[in-house]
Amino acid sequence: MTASLVGTWRLLSTEMEMVDSGERLQFFGARPNGRAILTEDGYMMALITGTDRSPSAEPAGMAALLTSMVAYSGAYRIEDGKLITKCDLAWQPGWVGTEQVRIISFEGDKLVLTSPPQAYPAVPGREVRGVLAWRREA
Repeated sequence: MTASLVGTWRLLSTEMEMVDSGERLQFFGARPNGRAILTEDGYMMALITGTDRSPSAEPAGMAALLTSMVAYSGAYRIEDGKLITKCDLAWQPGWVGTEQVRIISFEGDKLVLTSPPQAYPAVPGREVRGVLAWRREA
């Protein structure tokens, strides 16, 4: 399965499912942007940004930009249908040194990565499950 993941992927959609209610939100808006790059030698990087972000030089605006993005990288491995990344860099320092787990599935030509229930910094006190769809670019 590793060979089928190697390449560059463009983000198509993101949904955050609230585990306690089943409610699904387009957490990064209707048209999120993102790329994921997985190399043959086992390294990955992902960057996701929300819809309609605007530059800001003000502290509050810059802080808001950080809440509308996710970025992390690290060595990855595939185990039992899961993509497991050992984070070495992340927009959220609490992720550094953790393993980020994503369940792998394919829907036609789309790669769907789903997280197990987990804490997410933007929704403190609640667990979410992320469901992200990607299409291969290269």
